[in-house]
Amino acid sequence: MLDDAPSFENRVVDLIREHKALERECVNRTVRALDESMERRREFDATAAGLIESVVLPRLRFLGQQLDESLEPTHPRPREALLAVPRSRQRPVSGTVTVRFVFEQGSSATHVAVDVLIVPVLTAYERQYHLPLGEGDPDAARVAVFLEEALLGFVVDYFRAASPDAPHVDSGEVVDPVCGMSVNSRETPFMTRHRTKAYYFCVRECLEAFEGNPERYIHRTRSDIERGKRYP
Repeated sequence: MLDDAPSFENRVVDLIREHKALERECVNRTVRALDESMERRREFDATAAGLIESVVLPRLRFLGQQLDESLEPTHPRPREALLAVPRSRQRPVSGTVTVRFVFEQGSSATHVAVDVLIVPVLTAYERQYHLPLGEGDPDAARVAVFLEEALLGFVVDYFRAASPDAPHVDSGEVVDPVCGMSVNSRETPFMTRHRTKAYYFCVRECLEAFEGNPERYIHRTRSDIERGKRYP
């Protein structure tokens, strides 16, 4: 019976042949998936280019002309367009609207993203709008409605950049370096300067403690105070 069993050599050859066949099939599947992904990407790039020309650039151009007659949108990448609004004497705020058509490598998911960056004098503000496109040709009218709403949001935020209720404007809140309390620098009467920098306090006792030994407090953060960190 032993003589009828496959030889060791034959078993090794068959086993290696089987695994090499599996490897080839795996490679072929990977190549096919990559080819399909590249084809979907080419189709998406063509679709995105058409939507940028027909939907995105006209709306960015109109918005730029309304804000400043000299503003023109740019098209720096195949699936991206942006409008940059510089700071001016009338409005000390700069803003950028970037419209991106995103193809997620390795999946069929695609979406439009509108990134808004507004930079007032004091701090930066960012917002992102996101529209999933799904499979197939995206609906140009749906993309247009989405983009228009995002641009209207940009206009509102851009002109609110200097108003007190704007979410991205500095509220004036600072940390009392002595006790760690939040203090509104515009409202508290307790303030002093040390080495040209202003420090604000919640009560007179904190002000007096600071003035008695400023070097003890000038490098403290809120987390330091909460941990009870001591300074010389």
